[in-house]
Amino acid sequence: MVITIFPDSDLEPYTTYEYRVSAWNSYGRGYSNVTVVTTNEDTPWGVAPPHWSRLGDRDDVVQLHWQAPAKPNGKPRQHIHTHTHTHLCFLIGLFPVPPGAISHYVVLRDGQERYRGDEMSFTDVGGIRPFQEYGYWLRACNTAGCTDSSQVLAVTVQGIPEEVGSPIVTALGPGSLRLSWAPPSKANGIIRLYHINMTSTGTIHTHIPSDGPLNYTVTET
Repeated sequence: MVITIFPDSDLEPYTTYEYRVSAWNSYGRGYSNVTVVTTNEDTPWGVAPPHWSRLGDRDDVVQLHWQAPAKPNGKPRQHIHTHTHTHLCFLIGLFPVPPGAISHYVVLRDGQERYRGDEMSFTDVGGIRPFQEYGYWLRACNTAGCTDSSQVLAVTVQGIPEEVGSPIVTALGPGSLRLSWAPPSKANGIIRLYHINMTSTGTIHTHIPSDGPLNYTVTET
């Protein structure tokens, strides 16, 4: 007995195919019973990075939302295909069912997990600083494994400077003082001006960073 082997390729992951053999001769055609085969599940294909947005003027929040992968490769989807080989005909039935499912999503920020669940959006409010860049990835998972998207960069808005240090005051003589200072530890943006204020007098000097060193001499008038 000669056994004919037909390799059927280019099939979809986790898809159910039904095969039967049709043989014919000069008297007619006969059919075998149907054999049902389901291909293995594969990791998701076509995972796009999440879309990000700001929440108004908030400098400590990043909102993210995303779409399902182009091919989840999860639950079975049934397909049809016909192939004829000499006197054998392989038939596959078609019965549409819902597309494959994703078990869960993971949102990563700079490599650290920030969210895990089955929702399609996430608001990141932990450890977000003003005027910073954060890299986000979306990871889509099914029972076969996970696939990561490419990175998207989210940029937060500028915020109020924080941790502004007090000036260092040095006496230069009986009628003059030298004031010097350092940039804020957390600038939270681009520093454009420094104001030197004197109690009961108000602003006595405005310094632009491009003017030079951060110091000013106060003299008695």
